[in-house]
Amino acid sequence: MQGRGQFIDNKIYANTYAGVSIASDSNPTLQKNEIHGGMQGGVFFFAGGHGVLDNNNIHSNTLAGVEIDTGSDPIIINNNIHHGLDGGIYVVS
Repeated sequence: MQGRGQFIDNKIYANTYAGVSIASDSNPTLQKNEIHGGMQGGVFFFAGGHGVLDNNNIHSNTLAGVEIDTGSDPIIINNNIHHGLDGGIYVVS
């Protein structure tokens, strides 16, 4: 898939699954977004997903604010990850 893109200053909220799902060697940049109120997690990296999370406000999700699954390797910097009902960042081995 190898999707790319820049997602800047968006409000991503109230989704049934994750607010953002990144997979299969995709490598987007997410900056200055508010990601909240997801019925699952805020941002989900899986199946080798990459990308950069920078200066986002990720909060009030049912599961982890950020989940990183086996084989994924994101860069996560300068974010506020808070008030989730599970962990802030969950790394799966």
